[in-house]
This record gives sequence, structure tokens and C-alpha cells, in this order.
Amino acid sequence: MYVYVQNNPVNWTDKLGLRIEWNGMVINNELVRSNLERLNQAILDSDPCITDDQFVIRVTGGDRYRDRMGRIRSVTSGMLVPDSSQTSPHLIERGARAVDVQFTGITDSQFDNALASSDFLPANTIRGYTDGHTHIALPNRREFYTENPYW
Repeated sequence: MYVYVQNNPVNWTDKLGLRIEWNGMVINNELVRSNLERLNQAILDSDPCITDDQFVIRVTGGDRYRDRMGRIRSVTSGMLVPDSSQTSPHLIERGARAVDVQFTGITDSQFDNALASSDFLPANTIRGYTDGHTHIALPNRREFYTENPYW
């Protein structure tokens, strides 16, 4: 962790204030990753009273793929994702342009306002999952797709 601040955490800090917990999730699409960072920065910019130690965006779901039986599995763990849509934007073959997150320390409204300053589509934001996660996705346009590393 100290390499990020050139092994000098006393004199160097995280200027961007990034509070994203990736949880080891596989997210191949660089645009998903960079838009999460933009989202995080927009939250910090939205209110001078919000500091980087007051909230966390935690990634809870990343890329998925279809196995030989047509079942959808997590690229991260290989585990079945039984409730995944057959047309999910998490799927590698559908551009891997979605991510599931949970956030703490900010309101839904603060999150949604910051979301508007990213490429994630507010219309593609889905809540109400039993585990409390929020699904966000980039637009369904070719420029937002990732290349499938498994093809």
C-alpha cells in the first residue's frame, strides 16, 4: 500500500481521496474502472464537508461469463450467479460494462447526483436487491464495450 505514496505515507497522501474497495472483483473494462473513480471524485467534489474517510464504494459484483452448459458464472470466483439475467451487461460477451456496488456514508441522492457526472447511465441504475447492492452500467454502445480476453 505504501508504494502508492512512494513509501512515505507521512508526507504523501491520496490526493484523489479514492475510497473504492475493489474486493478482488474482476473488472476487465477499463471504462468501468475509470468511471468508478470519476464517480468517487464527483462525490468528493459535491460537498466540501465530505471527506475521503467518510464514505466507501464497495464493488460487490464484476464480470461474468457463460459456461459450457450456458450457466452464468462469476469471472472472479467461477461460482454460479443464478439470478443473473441472460442479457446482463456484466457478461463478457455483452461488453462487461456493468458493476454492482454497495456504498456507505452517503445517501442514495448523493450517489445519484455524482452518477450524473460519470458515463454510467442513471436509467441503468437498479436498486432493491436483497443484499442491498446497486447495479450501474455504461451505455449499450460499442465504444463502452471491453474486448473479451477469453475469445
